[in-house]
This record gives sequence, structure tokens and C-alpha cells, in this order.
Amino acid sequence: MKLTARIQTRGRVTLPAEVRRALQVAGGDELVFVETAPGRYEVKAEARGAALLKRRRTARLEVPVKRQLDLL
Repeated sequence: MKLTARIQTRGRVTLPAEVRRALQVAGGDELVFVETAPGRYEVKAEARGAALLKRRRTARLEVPVKRQLDLL
């Protein structure tokens, strides 16, 4: 399955509902992007509140990056 999201001019991205469900994230949760190889990132979802401790706290989603970004 392939899902896409468009980056808005200010860098915002709306995650498709299927991706939010798969990662079990909601408003206020944080996504951590970890580079696993050049041009490949792993997304880790971290629950924000103690009430969310019952659900799985991390999920993995590999997203190929088409171009190299200079972050620093």
C-alpha cells in the first residue's frame, strides 16, 4: 500500500488517517525521525500523556526519501 502526503509551504504535513492508526498517534504525540541509512528514516511515535501508556509507545514506518536534506 502506498500513501502520500503533501508538504505545505510552512513545512506542515497531515498524516493520512491510516498512518495515524498504524502508528497509534493522536494530537499532542511526538514523532521522532531517526536516520537509519543515507536517505532512509525511521519514524518513532511517542505517546505524550500517562493515560496513553496502555497502548504501544513506538511503531516503525520506513519512508524512502527521494532527495538528501541538509538539516544543519
